[in-house]
Amino acid sequence: LYGSLSLYTDNKKWSIEEKIDYVPENNSGVRNWFNNITTNIKMDAVTSSIVYSSIEENKIELERVTLTTDINSKSLQFWKGRVFLSFKLKSSLNYNNREKIRSSFTLEPQIKFSIAEFLDFQLSLITENRNIGSYFVGDKFSFSSLWEDLARSMDFFGEGRNNTSFILRSISLEAIHVMDDWNLNCKYSTEIVKSNVVGGSVYTLQPSLSIFLSWKTMPDLKVEENWRQVKDDDGTLIWERM
Repeated sequence: LYGSLSLYTDNKKWSIEEKIDYVPENNSGVRNWFNNITTNIKMDAVTSSIVYSSIEENKIELERVTLTTDINSKSLQFWKGRVFLSFKLKSSLNYNNREKIRSSFTLEPQIKFSIAEFLDFQLSLITENRNIGSYFVGDKFSFSSLWEDLARSMDFFGEGRNNTSFILRSISLEAIHVMDDWNLNCKYSTEIVKSNVVGGSVYTLQPSLSIFLSWKTMPDLKVEENWRQVKDDDGTLIWERM
């Protein structure tokens, strides 16, 4: 038996959906078996999915939770509107309640800074944590351990980076110097690449740097033309360029 129910707003930015997949008896002979009971919730920039399923007869348990966010801040403007600053944050959480070791969390912040007709700057990072299970004390999640580990991941000048479950997957810096006739583009990025070798895996950094000029296209030419009306040989009025 399968059923679903959905409720949503007119613009569909907010919605809730419930799905149920039930069998009176599964292939192993267990009665009253729920393959899954899924709740999907969407709230503008946040989307979540919660799944329950049976573990034995007449007993259901949380199976997994997924949560994604895509938040764009309003740009802040300074100096008579010539300076812009904006922030974007994307994140995803995949939590497996029955195999916590398979849970993961990804964070992707992005900052943009711009001075009108002079400079565009963008910084973006991707950090990933595949050791969510280590923050559990018994069946309880320790948020304090999570924040402490996140703080260690930002310790670039001490030993914190060597003692954290947050792995910096990539970093990107982009800058564009705007001129009248051309733009100077500079981009630096690096990412961690996993390579399989005999006896295990090796992680290496692969940085890249590019600098180039992009010339602006020539603006449309403005041509002033004058026309006058004259008579043709047969007396017909025609227009000719002066």
